[in-house]
Amino acid sequence: MGRETIRYVDEEERMKPRQLNPVWRGVGCLIIVTLGAVGYILSGGLLNANMRNHWIYIPPEIYAPSIFPWLPPGVALRIVLGLMAAMLGYGVISVVYAILFPIRRGELDVPPLSRSDRRKL
Repeated sequence: MGRETIRYVDEEERMKPRQLNPVWRGVGCLIIVTLGAVGYILSGGLLNANMRNHWIYIPPEIYAPSIFPWLPPGVALRIVLGLMAAMLGYGVISVVYAILFPIRRGELDVPPLSRSDRRKL
């Protein structure tokens, strides 16, 4: 009974770091690109609705910043709003994922400490 026992092989297999399937990296990249594109499209719709309904006053310096003279008016604001929408969308996806797949303790995790009602002096 040496190192070739079933128990040793199982322990060695268990201690190997788990590899992430490369497909999931592609899915993550696709989600990031999709969130950015959807955020950019939604920001354009939000700016158009704001121009029609006058919800928030947007100063001309924000709409067409002088530090980016090569950009058409409104593009810099659309990019900023698109990034904010992408971050908000990522937060929503993270919360939904955390609700659907909660973290479970593994065999190497320490159980939570049990507290007693009385203080020990």
